[in-house]
Amino acid sequence: MSNEKFNTIKPAKDIASEIKDMVQTYTDVMAFPDRKKLREIDSKDIKDYVLPKQDEINGILKATLNLIKDKDEKEKVQKCIELNETIKDHLNQLVKDDFDMEQINSEVKGLWSMIYRLVRFYE
Repeated sequence: MSNEKFNTIKPAKDIASEIKDMVQTYTDVMAFPDRKKLREIDSKDIKDYVLPKQDEINGILKATLNLIKDKDEKEKVQKCIELNETIKDHLNQLVKDDFDMEQINSEVKGLWSMIYRLVRFYE
């Protein structure tokens, strides 16, 4: 069963890694003051890239959740799902509320780390 969980959740790690790199790059670019005026265009680009990937991760995490019987394991996967949804909400607020990109970047790194630990656990 652990092998099935590993095979189910492993693609989420790769997708989360792509998202982590994209968000880090965007955060670094937005640190330059002259880039602020392009924020709306840039944030649309990042949302167009990241949001569909997050939906992919969500599907993978939910499929993994269905394979798990252990309460503690279920809780870890559920926390990943919740953090993924929080990041999605924050990305949707990015343009209209001038949401803090550093916070989103930190959340994305946290999600990647949580998924990475789950993948390592099932290896």
